[in-house]
Amino acid sequence: MRLIALAALVLVPAIAPAQSDSGYTFFNSAGVNIRYIDRGAGEPVVLLHGYTGLATRHWGPVIRDLMRDHRVIAIDIRGHGGSDKPRDPGAYGSEMGRDVIRLLDYLHIPRAHVAGYSLGAAIAGYIVATAPARFATATFVAGAPLHKWTREDSVSAETMAAELEGPLPFKSLIVGIAPPGQPPSDSTIRAMSQSMAARNDVRALAALNRGNKALIVSDAQIAKIGIPVFGITGSDDAWGVDALKNLKTLLPALDLTIIDGVSHAGIVTRPELPAKLRAFIDSHRISP
Repeated sequence: MRLIALAALVLVPAIAPAQSDSGYTFFNSAGVNIRYIDRGAGEPVVLLHGYTGLATRHWGPVIRDLMRDHRVIAIDIRGHGGSDKPRDPGAYGSEMGRDVIRLLDYLHIPRAHVAGYSLGAAIAGYIVATAPARFATATFVAGAPLHKWTREDSVSAETMAAELEGPLPFKSLIVGIAPPGQPPSDSTIRAMSQSMAARNDVRALAALNRGNKALIVSDAQIAKIGIPVFGITGSDDAWGVDALKNLKTLLPALDLTIIDGVSHAGIVTRPELPAKLRAFIDSHRISP
């Protein structure tokens, strides 16, 4: 797994929120305050955003579409947005998945649909593999469950964490998203790093990177996922395409859509995303 890809490439275009920050509420997840929105009525759909994102930044169009006739629950993943930002690696990994289960318990929701984007897809993969009875469907957007962790992944996680704690946090991500043959200048890297650091708790994100290994589920656990699964990404998102094609070898029933000419970050702005997500979940209603 390339952690730089898991990072959602961070520069997702701005999307108008589904509502103002005053529309959020909080619950206590085993000592960590988690901010979330709960809008609409109907079958519940849980939305999990990507790294450095917010519930509304990555899911704005989907929230606005689904809340017309679904109950939409979108959280700020711990370490992000208005949620608490622990600085202990042990507070991340599987705990990000347990936040979802605890929220469903708190809201007295026995079963829901779940969709995750990038890092959120890894979290969604963890919870549907470890608590399958709580979910009716799973949608993986530009990402997939994490099922391998190599020595290279450990080195990459520590390198990214150390960079976040250094003078130029996010440098690797900024360089990684630059167009081929057009490396950003030092001044651009510095300015973008400062801007991103001002919007994020870099020490919390460093801890998250160090804790990501605890999101791993086995191939056998993935193969046993018995609920309907949908994957969608863009053809220009090499990591997302590889991750979802690999997932299809473990889950042949995966319904996979690849949109031509769309990048990792661009997928969340495409009208195909809310349309296809709606069609998928509506074709797999939750049994009474």
